Amino acid sequence: GGASARQIRTEMDAELAKFSVSLAGPDGPAAGYTGGMHSVLSMAGAISHAAGVRTEALPMCPSAFVVVEALNAAGALAVTGGEQAKGALVSDFLNDYRFHEERCVRLRPGWRFG
Repeated sequence: GGASARQIRTEMDAELAKFSVSLAGPDGPAAGYTGGMHSVLSMAGAISHAAGVRTEALPMCPSAFVVVEALNAAGALAVTGGEQAKGALVSDFLNDYRFHEERCVRLRPGWRFG
């Protein structure tokens, strides 16, 4: 039990480190990302969500987008796909999939938040 859990944790940490470098490294898509850009993207996502407008180009919530992408890279998500990441909201991490199937981030069996 304990040895395999440590091995899984080590592999997950390695995948998360690779994801971080690929995202925010000098050649990554977030290389020039600034706090101001984050604020503008967050406001645009909030306004589009409130208006019921979905856009393929922008995530609804940049923070939730990065977390879902990182969980996907680590192999922790039960359901994967770019649509889930771009449409993810912070509240989706708190929703129980049995009641909110469309608005939740589901982890693989045996995994949990916290």
